[in-house]
Amino acid sequence: MNGDNAVLFNQGTNGQPGGASFPSAAAAYNAIRVSGTADYNSWQYMRRKWYYKQSYPEAGQNQLVFFSNPAGVGGLNVDDTNIPVSNGFGNQYVIIKSIEFGLYTKTWDLYAWAGTDASTLVSDILLGLTQGGVVQLAIGNRLYAQAPMPLLYMPPGDGEPQVYTRGLDTLTLTEGTPNTLLTSRSAAPFAELVGFKNKYWFDPYIGLIPREAFNLTIDYPTGLIPVIGTDITDDTTNPLKIVARLDTITFRALQG
Repeated sequence: MNGDNAVLFNQGTNGQPGGASFPSAAAAYNAIRVSGTADYNSWQYMRRKWYYKQSYPEAGQNQLVFFSNPAGVGGLNVDDTNIPVSNGFGNQYVIIKSIEFGLYTKTWDLYAWAGTDASTLVSDILLGLTQGGVVQLAIGNRLYAQAPMPLLYMPPGDGEPQVYTRGLDTLTLTEGTPNTLLTSRSAAPFAELVGFKNKYWFDPYIGLIPREAFNLTIDYPTGLIPVIGTDITDDTTNPLKIVARLDTITFRALQG
C-alpha cells in the first residue's frame, strides 16, 4: 500500500519490479476484472483460514515443514490440512493477514499431573519447545517473515476477547443520607465480539498470486528440544502436533 493507493502484485520483467498503483481498492479490483482472458465477474472474495498439523516427535526435530502436502497425500486428511496443493493455494489470489501456531494432541489432560515433569504438558508449555524455534515464511526464493519462538509470539488467536458494548440498559440514581448514589442494572449489557488479543498480524499483508509457491518452516538451529510430557504423548498413539494457521482473504472463481 502507498497512502490510500492500492497496488496490484506483479512479478515484473527483466529484473525490474512490477506492480501498478490505483487510487482505490475498487479501482484495482476493476483493473483485475477487465484484464486478461479470465472473467473476474465470476470470482468472489472470502475470508478463509488455511491450516496444517505437523507431528512433533518426542525426541525433537531440526525442522518442521508445514503445508507440504494436501489431504490425501502422505496419510493426511482434512483434519490435518485444507491446503489444496503442495506449498500453494492453487488457482487463487491470497492475501495473508495473520499467522498462528498452537499445540495439539488427541488426548490432552492438563490435570493428569502425578508429581513429575513428564506427567503434564504444562512442562512443555512453560519450559519446553515453546521456548525455541525460528519460523520462516518464504515465497519463491525470498524470505517474507522471520521470528523466534513462534509458539509464544504467534499464539492461537483465542486469547482474551475484545468486545464493543452499548453499556447499561437501565441506570437508576438515588440520593440518600449520607449523600450516596445507588446504581442498578435491569439487564446485562449487550456486547459484540470484535476480535481476540494476542494475534500476530502481518503489516503490510502478504499477497500471493495463483500457483505461486510458498514455504513455511520452524527451524531449531541450536539443537533438538525433546518433549517433556512424555507420559501424555506417544509418537504412535498420541503424537504431539504443532498446528499452523494462516488467516487470509482468498479471491477465487465461483463454483459452476
